[in-house]
Amino acid sequence: MVNVYTQDNIYKLIQNNKDKIRDAKVTSVKTIDFNSMVGHTYIGIVKLILNSGRSKLYRVVFNSTYLDYEDATPQDYLESWLESCFN
Repeated sequence: MVNVYTQDNIYKLIQNNKDKIRDAKVTSVKTIDFNSMVGHTYIGIVKLILNSGRSKLYRVVFNSTYLDYEDATPQDYLESWLESCFN
């Protein structure tokens, strides 16, 4: 079984390990479902690059209710959200 994390889980992981993480990137975003209550559900792959040179991949689930009108794509949204996790 593959672990899928919420945005809150990834945010807490980053906050607790900021000193160990050199960089973070969104590698892909895919649509996995549509629900009339929440809209589209997406899975994004987030890559955390550690200071040691190793990297870890995490699957992050989010839906279209979080997308702002200014964000052109779900990938843009996830990238801006990921950047805000380090501030």
